[in-house]
Amino acid sequence: MKTKEAYRRYLLSEHWRHLRLQALIRDGYHCSRCPQTHHLEVHHRLYRDRWQDAVLADLETLCSVCHEREHRPKVPDSPVFGVAGSIGGRRWNVLGQAVTGNGVPISNLIQKHKNDRNKARNKARKKWLQRRRRGSWSC
Repeated sequence: MKTKEAYRRYLLSEHWRHLRLQALIRDGYHCSRCPQTHHLEVHHRLYRDRWQDAVLADLETLCSVCHEREHRPKVPDSPVFGVAGSIGGRRWNVLGQAVTGNGVPISNLIQKHKNDRNKARNKARKKWLQRRRRGSWSC
């Protein structure tokens, strides 16, 4: 039975270290999806029934960003907002922005809130100045 602990032990094995090194050398110590040469990880494109049966063709060198993208749960892309997936209960669009359930980037909502707050402050400030000029301080 495969468990996370057994998989962690496999990743510390001599077999995995040798296979990982072969994959890195084959890919020239570059991510196979982008030009990144740092923070490289070796990804299993195919998991076999027994981890020890893994072969070089099953592996792909990826940078940490591409590897994270590969493991994101697949969510159908929205034609409007381009929702790409979710991690930790939060959804992300193709630009890497956190989005709400309907696909609106959270940063847009925060900016809208700030704009609305500033409008309300400006309105209150304007009203206060008008009262001050008239000498009318009653509410």
